[in-house]
Amino acid sequence: MVKKITLLLVTLSIETALAGNVEDVLSPMEKHREAEAPGEMEEITVYGQKSLLNLERAVIEAEDEVFALFNTLNTDNQFDIRCYKQAPLGSHIKHRICYPNYVLVLMDDAASVWSAGTRMNDFPGGQPMINIVKKKKKEKKLHEIWGSLAAEHPEMLNALKTHSEAKKTYASEREKRCERLLITCQESK
Repeated sequence: MVKKITLLLVTLSIETALAGNVEDVLSPMEKHREAEAPGEMEEITVYGQKSLLNLERAVIEAEDEVFALFNTLNTDNQFDIRCYKQAPLGSHIKHRICYPNYVLVLMDDAASVWSAGTRMNDFPGGQPMINIVKKKKKEKKLHEIWGSLAAEHPEMLNALKTHSEAKKTYASEREKRCERLLITCQESK
């Protein structure tokens, strides 16, 4: 107990002595700062690195913006694009899939024909065979609509550019990190 009281008294006396000499301790530091450059401070900017997950989310958000704008500007609902998550057959891991409404209708029609007992083909890739001729015609029309909307509406063109830039940023950053082997470089879907 006596040692603790002695240690406390010594600590208090040292703090009191230092408090009285604070000006002497600080003045050499202040003199050094004034000698460097009065009024100027060195500035260091540090930029954090975005994670690949955040970059991928930025791509998806930009894509969602493009599709929402397209669906708003497009007058034919069969070409509106819907995105959802679906697990492929034999898996529980869901992936983002985006289809125009006409593809969903064609897939439903093909599934109805198959379930009625007429097997068109075994399902390659887990999807029933759809009417390819109809699909090709609709794809051509969809591309025409995309082109005309991008030409007529600057906000659509800007959204497409933003999406393209986000995809490029993600791809280049992924490639850099794969080169340095910071991540496993399997393709994500």
